[in-house]
Amino acid sequence: MPLRFFHLAAPLLALLAWMMPVAGAVEVRVDPRVEFAAVMCRLAGLEEFQSPGFADYDAAVDAHFAPFRDHPSVAVVRALRQDVRLGYNMPAELAVATGEGDWRLRLPAGDPTNGLDARWTPDAAQRFLGAARVLWEDSDAGAFFAGQRAFHQQVEQALAADLGPRLDLTWFERQYGESAVRRFTVIAGLLNGPHSYGPHLV
Repeated sequence: MPLRFFHLAAPLLALLAWMMPVAGAVEVRVDPRVEFAAVMCRLAGLEEFQSPGFADYDAAVDAHFAPFRDHPSVAVVRALRQDVRLGYNMPAELAVATGEGDWRLRLPAGDPTNGLDARWTPDAAQRFLGAARVLWEDSDAGAFFAGQRAFHQQVEQALAADLGPRLDLTWFERQYGESAVRRFTVIAGLLNGPHSYGPHLV
């Protein structure tokens, strides 16, 4: 059955959008880094990541990752919840600030000019990313998300078709000024519950 998105703030979907200094058009995608950061938060019991989404996808995520609920990396996430109030926008934001597949930060944490949430101190960021690197390998997350690629593509296509007539890019030009070195990306956060985030990374 083809996917339809009738409302961009529906509980089944969370949108993450950000500006980066790369020329290009609007991009719509599912990002395994964002999905995995949400998986870590789900396993750690963060309530904002427990909402149901696509039933089959949720079931596949739970079946694959549930055995790692007591993994040391998940304990790090729980500790960060207490130490820096980790939650909501923070995991997805940090995930897209890393290199593809290496969980290494491309922006300096603790620098207020780069757009990262101020709670991401250098220590907190490295603790989360170190935990992510270990759990990604131990859980064979890369293979899991590769196996979900067909579903992710279905989501991307449906969202792009629904978003096309709704998105007024000229609003961003009016609001922030014209620039040829911006890329606007919409990421479907399938495990982020009903929340939508709009970080801007410089």
